[in-house]
Amino acid sequence: MWKLAQKLPFEFSSHKLRHNFATNYCIDQYKKHGFVDIYKLMILMGHKDVKTTNRYLHIANQIIVSRESVSHIDKIFQELQGVS
Repeated sequence: MWKLAQKLPFEFSSHKLRHNFATNYCIDQYKKHGFVDIYKLMILMGHKDVKTTNRYLHIANQIIVSRESVSHIDKIFQELQGVS
C-alpha cells in the first residue's frame, strides 16, 4: 500500500480507507433505509464501544444535511432564475 500511496496526489492510508468506508456506509444506509443501524457498523468496524462508531454517524449526518438542505431563499432565487 505504501507504493500506491506515494503515487497518489492526495494523502492515503489504511485509517483513511476505514474512515471513508464507515462514513459512506452510513450515508448509503440512510439513503436505502432512512436510518443507520450504528450497531451493525460497530460490528463491521470491530469497535468495542458505540461511542467510537458514533463519530462516523456524526460526520455522515453533516454530509447528508448539507446535500439535502435548500433554504427558502435558494428556492426564491431558483424561481427568479426560472429553474424549477
